[in-house]
Amino acid sequence: MMELTEKQGKALQAEGGVILLLGILAILLPRVVTLSIGLLIGAVLLLAGLFKLKRAFLFRGLPGSGLAMTGALLLLAGGIALLVYPWEGLAVLTLILVALFFFEAIGEMTYAFQCSHLPAWGWVMASGIASLIIALLLLFRWPSSAAWAIGLLVGINLLFTGTWLLALGSALKRADAV
Repeated sequence: MMELTEKQGKALQAEGGVILLLGILAILLPRVVTLSIGLLIGAVLLLAGLFKLKRAFLFRGLPGSGLAMTGALLLLAGGIALLVYPWEGLAVLTLILVALFFFEAIGEMTYAFQCSHLPAWGWVMASGIASLIIALLLLFRWPSSAAWAIGLLVGINLLFTGTWLLALGSALKRADAV
């Protein structure tokens, strides 16, 4: 079994503090964070589509160039759609977030069972349970709450994650000091 050090405990505390602050910000400004996430993803898809389109033209005539062109056009269309119709795109992103929170819940709860010998493992489990509740709330309220839910629920999730990181880091520092 690997032993965790005081240095690692401090790193967990620093990460936890930053994540906790980001969570508070997202909770205070959920619509702004939700819209920002949608626009950022739209911009990323658009940029990726442009690069893929350039590559598709550069390699036209070679095997797979037709698929690359199709993929580029789909990325471009998705990016433009999110930038032009961000609120509608956020409804789709909400469903993607449901899947992400669900898998995060499984991962954190599994990790909690695996590290039940460590101090503050219960915080990891609480974070996993919170992620599962968030996934279910998003799914059952979809699409009516998509305008604010992404920002708010990401904030709540970050709050739980930041809290367990702070608690585990603090417990490790105390255990190392003994």
